[in-house]
Amino acid sequence: MEQEHGLAFLVPPPPAGQQPLEEEIIEAPFPEPVALQAAERAQAQAQFTRLLDKYRQELPYPGNNDKYNVALLVQLFHDHAPLQVDKDNILRHFLGHVASVPKAQQDNFDLILSGLAGPENPDDTHCSRIKEFADSLVSSLIVPLRALGGKTPVLSPIFSPEAGIARVGTGKRPPSLQDKVAMRDRHRCAISGAFSEAEWEARSEVDGLNAADDDGVLFTHFNPLDLAPMDTAHIIPHSIGARVGESNQLVSNQAQLTALNTLHMFDSNVCAEIEGIAIDWPTNALLLTKHMHDRFGQFKVYFDQQDEPNTYIVRVTRPNMPIAGLPRTVRFESEVIPLPSPRLLAVHKALARIMHLTAAGEKITRLFRDSPDTDIAADGTTDLGALLTVGFFTKLTNPPIYAC
Repeated sequence: MEQEHGLAFLVPPPPAGQQPLEEEIIEAPFPEPVALQAAERAQAQAQFTRLLDKYRQELPYPGNNDKYNVALLVQLFHDHAPLQVDKDNILRHFLGHVASVPKAQQDNFDLILSGLAGPENPDDTHCSRIKEFADSLVSSLIVPLRALGGKTPVLSPIFSPEAGIARVGTGKRPPSLQDKVAMRDRHRCAISGAFSEAEWEARSEVDGLNAADDDGVLFTHFNPLDLAPMDTAHIIPHSIGARVGESNQLVSNQAQLTALNTLHMFDSNVCAEIEGIAIDWPTNALLLTKHMHDRFGQFKVYFDQQDEPNTYIVRVTRPNMPIAGLPRTVRFESEVIPLPSPRLLAVHKALARIMHLTAAGEKITRLFRDSPDTDIAADGTTDLGALLTVGFFTKLTNPPIYAC
């Protein structure tokens, strides 16, 4: 892979019409982030603010004159990063890309600063590379998460414990994942509180009028509106991960690695929670109604962690589009089944806020709606590489970005 400039970690797939991305065996793709020194951080933050402020003044520069807010997207991606070292990592990658510093040399902060030196006002090259950085965040991470969210495979292939240890993704789901998540969440939707319609029917057939929910409340006291079909929903979509190849090695295409590397840039600890078989653990799953699964996958609702452990307020992303019953306080409890990961839910919340405040989610929705060649499988098996080679990709980046 070419790494001439700073976006080599954000290499999108080829444009529509080219061959699908070939799969390759995954090696360790996630370097440890390097913290900036205090003086370097102050200089980096000053340059970051200056460049984004100047970009905002370049009206009517492409990307500034519609609801998709390029400068705010970059700003929020930095501000929502959970750790200071992650914020430093984003500053280094952003400034290195704008300064056209090769990725292999971005540890040299003086080189980055010298590359940024120039006239008081950024020229068109600076502006275009800022937009490249923002568009790459969208195309490499937000597009696949938005497209694949709400789509979870129904089948449970045979579990292979030998494969995928200390790697990202498995492509094979433990047969008991749905049962474990349903038991932990007490057969109720983690967002709405609705009870599983299938579980209601199964218990009613066995226990008749004595059938009750997990808290002992008799079904005879239920309102039929409290019942709904359920899904086992991944917090980080299952299709982001790799699959087990013929030799029990994990294989992935470049689009998957690109998405994971961008996720790692945002939170350097998050990929450790979806390594190997962990992407299909209860820590990365919730029980949701099909309707709420769709809303959660589209980042229209999120879990806002509270001070009390494992307690969240479920909120809507857009206050002008309320969802009945929300906001709602939820507490996860289980002594035997792992609870949803606070880190994964925090990443989902941050990206939901970013998509809403920058209108990136709205733009993606519009592009999918207007692109007849976009086909997202309902069962979550869509290939990420194929997804990002569809025709709307060129409309999103305008022009598309490759290894710079």
